[in-house]
Amino acid sequence: MILVDAGEVFAVYPNPIVNRKFTVEFSDNDTSPVYVVLIDQLGRTYEHAEFENARQEIQLGESIPSGIYFLKISKGRTQKTIKVTIL
Repeated sequence: MILVDAGEVFAVYPNPIVNRKFTVEFSDNDTSPVYVVLIDQLGRTYEHAEFENARQEIQLGESIPSGIYFLKISKGRTQKTIKVTIL
């Protein structure tokens, strides 16, 4: 899934998430920290990560059940929420 907003491009893959592992990748030169939060359909937070790399692989905990979740990604003044499935 690739999203474009105000000239900023980032990707989250794979979706669905397999083996509890996914990657967030930015193609801009902004060095602002990136915040990623995994939220279930009831609004409960399961995981959160912060990084400054343009590409980051994130490993989720084994206790997270399979299902549909939302990834809230924030970088600088940009914030997006992406629907993801964990298998």
